[in-house]
Amino acid sequence: MSQVSDVTLSNQGFSAFRTELNNILGALNSMHSGTSRPASATTGTMWLDSTNSGSNSLEIKFFDGSDDISVATIDTSANTINFLDSVVTGINIVTDTSPQLGGVLDTNGNNIEFGDSSGAEVERLKFGAGDDMEIFHDGTNSVILEQGGGDLHIQNNANFEILNEAGNEAKAKFITDGAVELYHNNVKKIETTASGVTVTGTVNTDQLDIGNHVIEDATISATASTGTINFDVNTQSVLFFTTNATANFTLNVRGDASTTLNSIMAIGDAMTIVFLSTQGSSAYFNNVFKIDGTTITPKFQGGSAPSSGNANSVDSYVYSIFKTADATFTVFGSQTQFA
Repeated sequence: MSQVSDVTLSNQGFSAFRTELNNILGALNSMHSGTSRPASATTGTMWLDSTNSGSNSLEIKFFDGSDDISVATIDTSANTINFLDSVVTGINIVTDTSPQLGGVLDTNGNNIEFGDSSGAEVERLKFGAGDDMEIFHDGTNSVILEQGGGDLHIQNNANFEILNEAGNEAKAKFITDGAVELYHNNVKKIETTASGVTVTGTVNTDQLDIGNHVIEDATISATASTGTINFDVNTQSVLFFTTNATANFTLNVRGDASTTLNSIMAIGDAMTIVFLSTQGSSAYFNNVFKIDGTTITPKFQGGSAPSSGNANSVDSYVYSIFKTADATFTVFGSQTQFA
């Protein structure tokens, strides 16, 4: 312990003066080391608390006139000084042009906030030795900028999803070891599969280049043609009834039970459907044609509509449907016998 009761020198003989001066210098040289605040302490005095010196620990304290504030601890075994958070909190790093971290930065429950970036050196989070990647907000858009020589990789062990702001609607999903899915208004429209791509809905394209062949969806049903037959274009392009017809029948073309054909076709669109009706010894035919429940009179090949079916055969009805206005269609049809 090296402390003195005060650091003022009184008038005295040389021998006593020298002793008192040496005591004061010893206290200053040892940073007023002791197990309690020195009696000579005044506001602004820094002193060394040696209470735990037996455990290789010393503590630097600052006397503010009423209390001792702990500044740092010294580990005399590891030869390290650890500054305490209560002091570091008040450090102003604005004027430090090259601050460095000595470990993990703990946000202590708070945010790291950036303002709008008006330029390359303003309000941006940068990565890479050459500032290859930057993340910032330009006042309107949020930007991830990759301007290095490499690619931008997004790596994820599970699935990767792009959602709306509320997080309750999908825009795109990338399934690990599986499909890529694209959504319109939270409804899946495009999905990759092991064998290709599945598209739900209508595909509009200026040009379609088909490499080998076209495979159309067909429904084959052990059903007899009779009454009203609903042809759902959302389900198939070809409908084949394999049981002998029992009566003349109406063919009603629609999207499906809850979707009209009018709603899925734009003006100027066209589509072709095929209905195959099996006939026995008593032949029947398609005598009424409807779209969305409304009767349409097709224009038939040869200039006249069929008036009967063909016995002991399969009659093929091919209808090409053109939408010319809202809920307005022109239909071209044909009946062909296969036996």
